Amino acid sequence: MTKREPHKKKLSLSLFKDLEDKEAFEKLFRNNSIIREQLSKVVAGKRKEHIKTPDYDNPSWSHRQADLNGYNRALNEILDLIDLNEDYTK
Repeated sequence: MTKREPHKKKLSLSLFKDLEDKEAFEKLFRNNSIIREQLSKVVAGKRKEHIKTPDYDNPSWSHRQADLNGYNRALNEILDLIDLNEDYTK
């Protein structure tokens, strides 16, 4: 079984109006693994802060749990965006 090379992930940089600014940011972000690692640590830390068990005594526990699930899903998506080496061909 041969190991596939991960595809180069395309950054979504629609915030940038100027093509030169967009290309400069993409180059900076791709070449600075320290920034990406630190961002990953911060986001992963936020995820750990919010891991809680449901408070079944609270009548709104299911709403709280649904909100927490959405928050964690968003954090996971951010982590996926930061990880430029992830293979999305699965």
